Amino acid sequence: MKYSTELMTDSQEIIADIANLYALYAKLAQKTPFDMNAARKGANDFFLAHSGEAEEVKNIENFFIKNQYDGFQIPVRAYHVNDDDKVLMFVHGGGWTQGNLDTHDYLCRKIAKIFDINVVAVDYRLAPEHIFPTHLNDVASVFDWCCEKYEKIYAAGDSGGGNLCTTLCVKNTEENKKKPDALILFYPALGNDFKTKSYELFENIATLSRIGVIQFFSNYSGEKYNPENFVNNKLLAPNLETDMSVFPRTFIASAGCDVLLTEQYEFAEKMRAAGNDCQQIVLEGSVHGFMTYGREFDKYVTEILQKISNWL
Repeated sequence: MKYSTELMTDSQEIIADIANLYALYAKLAQKTPFDMNAARKGANDFFLAHSGEAEEVKNIENFFIKNQYDGFQIPVRAYHVNDDDKVLMFVHGGGWTQGNLDTHDYLCRKIAKIFDINVVAVDYRLAPEHIFPTHLNDVASVFDWCCEKYEKIYAAGDSGGGNLCTTLCVKNTEENKKKPDALILFYPALGNDFKTKSYELFENIATLSRIGVIQFFSNYSGEKYNPENFVNNKLLAPNLETDMSVFPRTFIASAGCDVLLTEQYEFAEKMRAAGNDCQQIVLEGSVHGFMTYGREFDKYVTEILQKISNWL
């Protein structure tokens, strides 16, 4: 496992700019109850301010897919580029509490254009208003819809979205249902060990801190943090899965200065040890979230997506 603590200039600029967002959080924390909608809007505005130029695609369609578990109408956005029988389901990140179709529009367009593949992006319900397994059930319902329409389905997501794509594989294996044909994970949250080497090195980087991850998991799971037994469930922390045949061939793009890096290394090593195809690329000096920060990282996002496209 390789680690470097030297940050890119672009990463330093992101960290400096995020200070305004944390100032908003601090102001909101002074009032009771905490205004989650205002905090979420502040975060989403930050994501959008650092997003990149929107690629042109053939057609974009917004519609709803019914959640098969509770009937909720899930908003989705389809990016159409061709008439092929394959699709990529994209699940956005944001700690399961923020992010939406707009914050990840830049990345979805890039994926559709570079992969030459139709993309269906999922606007699943968010915590803390909705807790586990609502998010996962929303994603599973959209995946089932994709299975009815397409022959081959890839699943991709960043951070918490990468977690949901990975736990979908666990869930569908348990239910004897089809799994994605491949996973594409951008700096995913995979484990429940908050004392790893990367947490030790990067726990205070503002783009994603140790405290932040624990709070996100608490909001999503509905569990109060307990250092002895927290999110101890492979449908929350897929690194707890011991049978790696549950997962299809996987590509992980990791940020070099990210608290989640160690668990991504561990997942990749377990996959390869089990004889499963797992590729990993680490962008040294980058911070968590860089795939959506097109204003600063577009060159690297393009290069990484081109490598993944060749792998697919």
